[in-house]
Amino acid sequence: MASDMADRFRSDHHPQVRDDILALPTLELRKLALTRITQLVRGEIFGTRLENRAGWALGEGAFKLYFPERHMLASTSRERRSIAARDQGGWRIVYRLLEPVPGGDHRRRLQVLAVGPRVDSQVYNAANDRLLPARSPEPAALPTPRVRQALPQRSLYEAQQAAVRRPAQPAARWRR
Repeated sequence: MASDMADRFRSDHHPQVRDDILALPTLELRKLALTRITQLVRGEIFGTRLENRAGWALGEGAFKLYFPERHMLASTSRERRSIAARDQGGWRIVYRLLEPVPGGDHRRRLQVLAVGPRVDSQVYNAANDRLLPARSPEPAALPTPRVRQALPQRSLYEAQQAAVRRPAQPAARWRR
């Protein structure tokens, strides 16, 4: 708890971030992701501000952090190109800074939204989807219940008489 007070931000991560980290392909990436998140919370490192795209719920306070940094993995430019081809854009941590909650703790909140691959904007789409309210199916998409129409109340005799009076071939009435 004492180390918690030394942190610059209060951590308040999305519940699915744990699954994101466990889904990373290697143990080294998982460890590095956890290390980077800890460094973010402590205020030791900062990411780059995300561009605000139309229709995205991420808003102004969203950031991205690249990991692993290519210079950590390669000593030559040839190795860097090889890593870039293999990573196809690398990995990202998407987070946002939020105002403190009312009460005793006055630190701003750092909320990690998603951890994942940059390929096809997967990590950004995951972060955006997690901020959108849960969507229920459209009313038109719901199956319509079969509604039984109430028949007019009549006696058994009246129902039998109505059945007998019906024409045998209803199409015959429409002939000209």
